[in-house]
Amino acid sequence: MALKIIWTPKALEGLDQILEYLETHWTKKEILILEEKIEDFKLRVQKYPEIYPITNKQKSIRKAVLDKHNYFVYRVNSRRKIIELIYFKATKQKPIL
Repeated sequence: MALKIIWTPKALEGLDQILEYLETHWTKKEILILEEKIEDFKLRVQKYPEIYPITNKQKSIRKAVLDKHNYFVYRVNSRRKIIELIYFKATKQKPIL
């Protein structure tokens, strides 16, 4: 059974900020490409939750680089059968971890 993906408010806020930036500075094509990458990431991480490396600061937190511009920070909770997307950030933003 695949783990359920939960978006935290911070991750949704990061997604909104990135989409707002893309709408202002790029084309709809880039937005569609990002949406496809997010869907691919979600499918991959549901199937292989520990595929991405652990961050240096916390052993339970993982960082998944989506592309050269964006990344997810997430935590796997096997007991609750969820993957919690903690942050979605642009690589140019101040790093979280």
